[in-house]
Amino acid sequence: MENNMHLRLRLKNCLQTILDLRDDIDSMPFGSAFTGEIGALESFLEKLADISLNEYEVRRVEFATSKFLDELELLLMQSAPHKAAGKSRLQ
Repeated sequence: MENNMHLRLRLKNCLQTILDLRDDIDSMPFGSAFTGEIGALESFLEKLADISLNEYEVRRVEFATSKFLDELELLLMQSAPHKAAGKSRLQ
């Protein structure tokens, strides 16, 4: 039981990370293409307590989330190069 709760927490973290970026995604030229997917993530998040998970599935979602975030970062930098340049100089 403890393990399944931990798996749910990890999966919830992945989903919530993407949902937290909704405003950034919506502001992009293709952001409207993700409206349905964002809704599906919200719906899935609400049903998470009823889902049985295993380590393999959660690792796959964690990997996919990481890849999505990498791609999103590249797209955000391309769509707002002046913002990315300013951030890199400050770091």
